[in-house]
Amino acid sequence: MRFYTSALCTAVAVGLLAGCSGSNLGSTGSSMPSVGSQSQVSHLARMPVSLVPAWMTPAGEARLTRLESSRFVTPDKKAKPADVIWASQFDTGTCGTSCYNEGFVAGYPNPNTGNAAAWCTIDAYYVNGIGTDPGGYLAIPGFFSGSAYTINVYDPATSADESGKTCPALDYSVEDTTGQPADAASLSAPTSLVVGEIANFSTGVGDVLVCTPTACGSPVTNSSITSYVAGVAVDKAGDCWATAETTSFKSSIMVFWKGCTGAGDVVTGYKNKYYGGLFFDKNNDLGSIDLSGNLYIYKTNDTNGDLTLVLGPVALKGESLFANLNSKGNTLSVGDVSNGDVDVYKYSDTKVKYSYSFSSGLTAADDVESGIQGPTNSWTNP
Repeated sequence: MRFYTSALCTAVAVGLLAGCSGSNLGSTGSSMPSVGSQSQVSHLARMPVSLVPAWMTPAGEARLTRLESSRFVTPDKKAKPADVIWASQFDTGTCGTSCYNEGFVAGYPNPNTGNAAAWCTIDAYYVNGIGTDPGGYLAIPGFFSGSAYTINVYDPATSADESGKTCPALDYSVEDTTGQPADAASLSAPTSLVVGEIANFSTGVGDVLVCTPTACGSPVTNSSITSYVAGVAVDKAGDCWATAETTSFKSSIMVFWKGCTGAGDVVTGYKNKYYGGLFFDKNNDLGSIDLSGNLYIYKTNDTNGDLTLVLGPVALKGESLFANLNSKGNTLSVGDVSNGDVDVYKYSDTKVKYSYSFSSGLTAADDVESGIQGPTNSWTNP
């Protein structure tokens, strides 16, 4: 796992400040540290963590110049501004003397077969997964204010017209006081969000929150989660799902919470070796990305979450993390970590076929973790 220093170093115990140099602290490691001692837990809790392990980081690759905030480019006129592909990049290089604008979310025309430039960039610290809902709302879990982890939700109604001159306006911002948020999913983001925490400040292991525009609830977890949580999803019944790794990437598990409460159940039938993002298709089948670059699609049991494999493993173009479907549910966008781009596929739950990629303004050295579409499918047509 890669750890990054930032302005967050000021929140770390004095004994840890000696390591706050603004550099990549874990770039030579082959796996994440265990979460045993309290000092390890404190370190995990306060340093921004990328879900991309160190051994996947490209060596010696040149970094692109940092994107400036409010950099807008007119989108492809053939694309409707409401149909967006959003890409997240964890950072844009070494922190140096200032940690501002260390990561971003960029909006691209959909489709983007011509590799058009982003028409909107939203700056944020260290962005892993992002989410969209069927109404097109965009949720970005990250570090914005310089003092706290938050989840920012943006209203598509305030987004660009065909001139492509404005990013969506912030609808609300809710603070995550218990850990580092890593991914978000929602049936209706203006009402509530399901948020995955990479690691809880107190326990050092991942969990799941349900957040409203005013506050996040208490974390729910499962005793089998012994390390980081990555992807989260919510099905049409309002149940929660999450993937988590076990220590040192030896295996992964998927956990299901009926009604997003209680102790949850570790599901059976899960084939993924590594954690990754989750999404539901229009059949309410669950798509599960494996970090190694594979996609699995499962039929789910509404009672206990147990899985039956429908399709997979489907080999993706590269090692990937977060993905989702368009509003019609027939194209899948994927953040491709190893190639530093967004890959788009034609999708059905019986066949997934690669279509095209784009990479304008993105770079593999800085962890392109998400490539998702907004609005996403409604999950209401079983």
